[in-house]
Amino acid sequence: MGDIEDLLLASLPYTENLVVVGDMNIDVSRVDCTECVSYLSSLNKFGLTQIMKLPTRNNAILDQIMTNIPESLENIGVVDCHYSDHDFTSFTVAVEVSRACSSEDLAESSQNDIFFLRNIDDMVAYLSEVLMRLFNKHALMRICRITKPPVP
Repeated sequence: MGDIEDLLLASLPYTENLVVVGDMNIDVSRVDCTECVSYLSSLNKFGLTQIMKLPTRNNAILDQIMTNIPESLENIGVVDCHYSDHDFTSFTVAVEVSRACSSEDLAESSQNDIFFLRNIDDMVAYLSEVLMRLFNKHALMRICRITKPPVP
């Protein structure tokens, strides 16, 4: 248990959201085992919760998902692995992406710079550059391939 504690001590100061996944070789389904109780207690000291509830090897939960953001992990499950005696753990992370309002970004762009330009072509190029930067930041781009059936 000392190795995982050392790794957590080294990692926690650098991140506010932490997800640790791996084979801990401690069966957390055996809550009566002193090793399991000690392990879960150590995780709790670091603010981590073990959220894997499905067996990953025979009837044991050896491969675990530990996190301090359990509410952000969804679709927790196991995937059958044909070349290992352990199943894969799987999950998705719900991530919120915040984007600043386009009008704020436009206001933050240096609009006064345009008045220092003498040529109308330079002014148009400057405005085009500002607008393209805003479009690239805020407009979602979807690329799709359209194919037609082969001609007989």
